[in-house]
Amino acid sequence: MAGRLLGDDELKILARLRAQIRAQTRRNTLRDKYDDGEHVLDKMPVSIPESMKDLRIPIGWPDKACTARASRLRPSGYTNRVQTSLLDDVDDIFTANQWPQIERQAIRSAVRHGCSFVFTSRGDTSVGEPEELMTVADAHNASAILDGRTRRAVAALELVNIPTPPGGFPLDRQILHLPWRSLVIENGLDHRPRVMDEVPTGTPRVLCTPYVHDGTLQRPFGRSAITRQLMGLTDLGVRNLMRYESTSEFYSAPRVWMKSAVAELFESTADEGIRAGWEPIIGAIMGLPEVFDEETGEVIRPELQQLPQVTMQPLADGFRMIAAQVSGETSVPLNYLGVVSDSNPTSAEAIKASELDLVNLAIYLQDSFDIGRRSLALDVLTVRHNGLDETQMRDLATLTPRWDDPRTRSITEQSQMVVQQVQAGNFQPGSETTLRQLPISEEDVQTFAQEARTAQGSSRVMELLNRAAAATDVEDTAGTVLADGADELAADQAEPAEAT
Repeated sequence: MAGRLLGDDELKILARLRAQIRAQTRRNTLRDKYDDGEHVLDKMPVSIPESMKDLRIPIGWPDKACTARASRLRPSGYTNRVQTSLLDDVDDIFTANQWPQIERQAIRSAVRHGCSFVFTSRGDTSVGEPEELMTVADAHNASAILDGRTRRAVAALELVNIPTPPGGFPLDRQILHLPWRSLVIENGLDHRPRVMDEVPTGTPRVLCTPYVHDGTLQRPFGRSAITRQLMGLTDLGVRNLMRYESTSEFYSAPRVWMKSAVAELFESTADEGIRAGWEPIIGAIMGLPEVFDEETGEVIRPELQQLPQVTMQPLADGFRMIAAQVSGETSVPLNYLGVVSDSNPTSAEAIKASELDLVNLAIYLQDSFDIGRRSLALDVLTVRHNGLDETQMRDLATLTPRWDDPRTRSITEQSQMVVQQVQAGNFQPGSETTLRQLPISEEDVQTFAQEARTAQGSSRVMELLNRAAAATDVEDTAGTVLADGADELAADQAEPAEAT
């Protein structure tokens, strides 16, 4: 098999990155099972009958905790104080990679495992790939080594799944991303990793960006939203529902007991044996005859009495209590967890109050993802321009990721706020910044802002013509006014447009 063996330094980096992936595989697999509702209890409640041991009751609390959190993290492009065409390049690359949709998956995977990884490389346009290709890998298939001072990746590993051809040799392909180059590695027949291809990147920047959820100094790769506490509460909720199901199966029907019964009442007339279970028939009217006891000479009158039906309320209350603990652990409102109570919000203000903790959590997590989102923009620009010089880096010094408001906003309420701010002179009508305060998409913001600029320019021309027509000497004055107006319009166009 062709290809060179890895050098000692390359082999050490590869071994370290593989060890990082293996160290988290068991825990990440467990979180996958909880998130997908496939985890099976290893300790069953002692009150569950043996016939119901195979009962499977999934609870979607881990999935709800991840989805509710990820749905409030809404990326919305970038802003920069300095007007630069580099932002247009970022938009072009993101559009070509369908990044607004794929980024949702990267964020969702980071919420589940604690982090995900975005790799940037040159695409193969001959097979339909964009010139700058962005790929996403979860924590099962990627890892990185971070510089503690710059928080940037200094090495990264990407595992590539390749389908094995019929009768072919299974390939274990890995891409080791290093400064200035990326190594395509495959295991040979001797199970030793070999470099099959070495792709120069032309930059010391390692083109890997971690998307980190709730990163800390102790956990630079973040923490999963599926915490140990949440997994324990989910198990507790499943056990409660299993008790609820078994109780309803065996004890919800009325139970009857008989006093002063004799064996003759249960004998079958066909075989003179005891009837199995007295052959009860649902819906039948049961009657019992009196029996004369020849030994005592007394008449025995059997008495039927009904035991009270077992109530399910304690189990329902216990489940609600567990759900309340899950709500406190995950910041997900209680009604999101399928628990209906008298305290569920009924007004817009009540809904906002119930979601306040979740909204504050989303705003807090934006800071954690901002590092990755800004680094990704620099990665794609580095690939397009074969590196960024000092001038370009200086222009991007104020590059800031933008997010949509995580709150549940009323269109009417938000529109009234914008109108009041425009009337007060705080917002400029028709500007992109003002339009972004409305609950509309970024595409609509750009369209409406362009239409506002066009309408403003048309009204300016009409104003100048009206001024010229109102003058005494129309011919001379019109020329002067139009000339002055042309200078004013040229000055307006020369002013830098708002950076987006």
